[in-house]
Amino acid sequence: MGVRPQDVTMAALDDPHAVPGTVWITELIGSERLIEVEIAPRLRITAEVRSDIRAELNAPAALAFDPAKLHLFDPATGQALPRG
Repeated sequence: MGVRPQDVTMAALDDPHAVPGTVWITELIGSERLIEVEIAPRLRITAEVRSDIRAELNAPAALAFDPAKLHLFDPATGQALPRG
């Protein structure tokens, strides 16, 4: 499974539809900030957000994304699976 960082948003910690995790790292890249959240051991998702959005390292975080924006891949071949 894959999702582009610009398709991921930071969500409220109490959002029942969000994926919970812990802030692993943040990186300011001009007018955007990348926030990498560990959702399971050695499994991280990156959100690309406005530069004014802050996240403390090791703090609880929650991520949200539109399921239509997910990209699915065949685990054996790595090939993208067709949509629909």
